[in-house]
Amino acid sequence: MMNVSTTGQGTGFGPERALRIAVVLLAVYVGFIGVFGFFHGNVHTGDTDNLVQGTRTAVECLRHGHFRGCGLTPGTRASAVFPYPFLQYVPATLLVQVGLSDAHVLRSLAAISFLAYAASFVLLLRAGRRLGGRLWTPALLIVMLTGPFPYYAVSSFGEMLAASVVLAAAAAALSRRTKLTIALVLVASLAKETFPPFVAALAMLIVWRVETDRGIRRRSYFGIGIACFAALLVNFGFNVFRYATWRNLNYLSPEFNVPIPRRLDFLAMLLFAPQGGLLWFWPAALLILGLLAASLWAVSRNAGARDEIIARVLLLLVWSGFFAGLASWVSPFGWISWGPRLALPLLPALIVASVVVGGDPLSAIVRTLFRWKVIAVGLAITLAAAALPQFALPWTHAQAIQPLLAADSTCPSIFDTPVQKGREIYFRCTSHLAWRLRPNQLSYSVKAGSWQAWEARVLGLACCLALFAAARFAIRTAPRERRCEPELAGTVSSDDSL
Repeated sequence: MMNVSTTGQGTGFGPERALRIAVVLLAVYVGFIGVFGFFHGNVHTGDTDNLVQGTRTAVECLRHGHFRGCGLTPGTRASAVFPYPFLQYVPATLLVQVGLSDAHVLRSLAAISFLAYAASFVLLLRAGRRLGGRLWTPALLIVMLTGPFPYYAVSSFGEMLAASVVLAAAAAALSRRTKLTIALVLVASLAKETFPPFVAALAMLIVWRVETDRGIRRRSYFGIGIACFAALLVNFGFNVFRYATWRNLNYLSPEFNVPIPRRLDFLAMLLFAPQGGLLWFWPAALLILGLLAASLWAVSRNAGARDEIIARVLLLLVWSGFFAGLASWVSPFGWISWGPRLALPLLPALIVASVVVGGDPLSAIVRTLFRWKVIAVGLAITLAAAALPQFALPWTHAQAIQPLLAADSTCPSIFDTPVQKGREIYFRCTSHLAWRLRPNQLSYSVKAGSWQAWEARVLGLACCLALFAAARFAIRTAPRERRCEPELAGTVSSDDSL
């Protein structure tokens, strides 16, 4: 089991105060995004415009008692309700029902995205305190801050809402609040039709590592399983409503099935491609995956660590299964979007689960990274530089995404190569687009934007460096103060309840 303890109270200018300063800077940055960046975000995303129209169609069907095949065009796989996940329709339906225009519904969905973005930092702040606050609180906040979320925080895409509810389910499991965990697993499993097994697996793994009472653990497993099954029923029922069958006919169209040899290329694209891969758009997330694998190697040398090994292997299978599933989809990044859009909703929760499951070996590796000055400075510079294109995205996304649309001597524009026109040219050009270095989205986002974009970059860099300093300060002072790292077989203190 994993022990999650609270941090000790320092005196003077200690790690606690350094962390508070960093968190205040982070709050200023998030507030700046909300106040100055909100009305510059991408509201007309295409998918969300369709979502609003699909919601209006669904509302009309419900009013007329039409509960099967709503908006389905006979003889086709197309429904006017569109193939998006059930959770996205919940706020859209409420906004439509109160009489808002399409423009106001889209803007309200973007507001929900921003609230979800801010809530994600709060959830990670609370999770970090349970995982050894002085180290993992700044570390988790750094990971979230340096990701591609500023774009989705002010857009009408549903990715930010999905990411926050899945993260909330993981945080509830970490806090050992069984009923809340079960409820949030149900909600999070409605964020994408493919999510139920992944969300359930993450929640169960966290419960396994933090819950010491076997009876509570078994009840949690049972409740999480029921929530997963209930979410599947809701998703199937929603498909019956719009497709007259439990399957999502649109997403299961034959042309969307990626050939197996091509899936290996798509998987490599998701991880390493310059135009959307994690290595370029969110290296901190890829680093956590690498550290989890390193912790598996560390515990594999201990003959008595069977449960430790099993937990890590299972979580690595969740990571690999999730990315393998995306690689089997015709558009693994989410077509025209910023970074690996379709991967983002599950990643914050996967990162928290990795820290929980990684335990002491993973924490020891991270302590080493922060303790050695050369490594810590190099890591701070690398992650801050990689995050620089992300900080100003509310103002730069329109220019930054243009390289995705640009034709070159090898392939036409992405608009001219849909998979419906020809699978071979689509797959070839999608791969070419993902791997080419020029023109590059990241370089556009570093340079473009107004004074507000530059203010956001400065604030983002200040937050990132302040969080690094807080983490390093905590590590350097750890020998003189009470350690607060995860250990086995412990408890969660009540003052850190979610």
